[in-house]
Amino acid sequence: MKDNVKDNEFKLLPKYEDYIVYVNNMIVMSPKTCRVSIGDELRRSMYKSLYYIYRLIYVDKRLKLNICNELDALFAYQRAVIRSMYDLRYIDIKKKMNCIKMLGELGKMLGGYVKSIGIQYGKKD
Repeated sequence: MKDNVKDNEFKLLPKYEDYIVYVNNMIVMSPKTCRVSIGDELRRSMYKSLYYIYRLIYVDKRLKLNICNELDALFAYQRAVIRSMYDLRYIDIKKKMNCIKMLGELGKMLGGYVKSIGIQYGKKD
């Protein structure tokens, strides 16, 4: 395994854990209707993403691109849920922007990771 691949995996993990803590605190402070409905859905998505990040560390190199695609889709889904939370006035604009910014950084890191695993795995035939 390349050193830069290993470094990218471990950079993504603590950043995502920080994001989980931030969003969980945000959900706890939101109204009960948000915590029960949208909050639970967002939490499920976040923990599923965390599982996929760990899978990236331990899975065979040929399967990593599929996992990266799943993670990218989950990040997009989380952005949509957060925008819905803002539209429904469960969170304010500052919290929305912080979450979107954190997800953007994670997405950039994921894109860098895809590049680092090799060009032959970055393209589908």
